[in-house]
Amino acid sequence: MHIMLFLLCLTFLHAEEILLLSPYKKDRLQNAWHRFVMSEKFDGVRAIWDTRTLKTRNGYLITTPSWFTESLPPFPLDGELWLDYGNFEEISSLIQSANPQDYRWRKVQYHIFEIPHQKGYLSERMQVLQEYLTQNPHISFIHPIQQIPIESEERLNQFLESIVQKGGEGVVVREAFAPFSTGRNPLAMKLKNHLESECTLIGYEKSKQHNTHQIASLICKEGELEFKIGTGLKKSMRENPPPIGSLIEYRYFGKTKKGKPKFASFLRIKEFK
Repeated sequence: MHIMLFLLCLTFLHAEEILLLSPYKKDRLQNAWHRFVMSEKFDGVRAIWDTRTLKTRNGYLITTPSWFTESLPPFPLDGELWLDYGNFEEISSLIQSANPQDYRWRKVQYHIFEIPHQKGYLSERMQVLQEYLTQNPHISFIHPIQQIPIESEERLNQFLESIVQKGGEGVVVREAFAPFSTGRNPLAMKLKNHLESECTLIGYEKSKQHNTHQIASLICKEGELEFKIGTGLKKSMRENPPPIGSLIEYRYFGKTKKGKPKFASFLRIKEFK
């Protein structure tokens, strides 16, 4: 029992000890554009390397081929496992399969945006990885994400548009001179051309149609609020919904007076339970 509680605590701490992005707010950059950098936000599976194992943001072990982890450096990494634009479901499927022999691992890219627990500014922390890759030119699947000085709001909007045009998810805006930090950081923000959030799946609403086992909507909880998401669900998901406890990402258009999301629409499963 003591061992089980210890392992549960480790998983909880792992989830708390990573960088979490805040929604973009322009007023945090006013008159300080030169202090911020922007980078592409890749639509993949969050993966944290702790020098021994590769885990998801919630601390679940990712089963990889031996050659993959053997190529990772002797210092921690934080980034996204990614296949291609529009392929989130495929990379998610690969991780869930826990099959290190799957041929798709040869196509996986590991896009890195942080070197946890390293000292120095963001560029100095990322330089540690760049030096490792220079010394190991045979490693081709690890990609440090380019951090670009913003300079102006116009430049930021142009960059966002270029990402969206090629099928990307959005932009990450971070303070360039901040030390490494964990938890929800107001100076590390995600910018997209619509509102998105995450909720935990707590139940299902069954379809009222006769002779069907499909669900009508997902019942979700975010903070103290409970609400339903029925829009955006494919037939396959209505027939075989994700398990209770899964982390759901959804799109919405503003909030009601009670704080519930308006016109919530399912986007993807960010983390299976």
